[in-house]
Amino acid sequence: MEVTPFGLKGPYADKRAYDLVTQGLTGILSRRRMPDGTPIEAPVWVADCSAPMLIAYGVALALLARERTGRGQKVETSLLAAAIAMQSVEMVRGVEEVNPPTSYAVQAMFAPYRCRDGEWLVLVVANNEQWTRMCKVLGIAHVAADPAFSTALARSERSSELASILREVLASKPRAKWLELLQAEEVPCAPVLDREEVFNHAQVLENELIVEVDHPRAGRLRLMGVPVRLSETPGALGLPAPAFDQHTDEVLGEVGYTADEVRALREKGIVGKGGQLCASG
Repeated sequence: MEVTPFGLKGPYADKRAYDLVTQGLTGILSRRRMPDGTPIEAPVWVADCSAPMLIAYGVALALLARERTGRGQKVETSLLAAAIAMQSVEMVRGVEEVNPPTSYAVQAMFAPYRCRDGEWLVLVVANNEQWTRMCKVLGIAHVAADPAFSTALARSERSSELASILREVLASKPRAKWLELLQAEEVPCAPVLDREEVFNHAQVLENELIVEVDHPRAGRLRLMGVPVRLSETPGALGLPAPAFDQHTDEVLGEVGYTADEVRALREKGIVGKGGQLCASG
């Protein structure tokens, strides 16, 4: 298994990188800009967080191939590959594209709006059925009937005008009321939560995406739960994060060191809490 910054070939193959560097090379950094043109980075580590998912997927594929062929193989990906893969929709373009949008996702029907209480909600209206239901809820049925907004393409092309209408309407009621009305009509929407609010939202907690565990030193902690579930072996958080040097002996034993050799390494200060070559699990 191998994860590199930019892949094994090409002019950047031997260059170093972090997530933000790959955001620059893959166009993510250029998608949003400040008024003076300064690029704005993505607010999450796009490549750093998605590359492990690609590796897990690759390992699963390799295991399946081994079951069928009896042969193992190397699994390889890169931060560059992950950043490109995360833009799979955004990287679609026409053969002769003229004036492409900054982002296909940045338009009135895929946008956040401020409500009367100052809180924000986000709407994603992807088809005509949802469009009609949304207009009904918002009390703007006449807009739904307007031929100028009759298709998704038309709504995209007149996004600025449509956004102005929606901003005015959604500012007339508090967020909780709009969410109640929109969700009752199955219009895709959600509150825009602050980071801390996510930890306490009922949907997150009831699906055990944030769970509580006991740590021997830190006490009761809230950690990320298991994001992928299998019906027969769903998985669960087991041991807390290990303390420094907690598993040094076990790790060294697994790679062939005897107990006497590990003891000697500790006595010389090579491994352990003060060692330079400590192998923590």
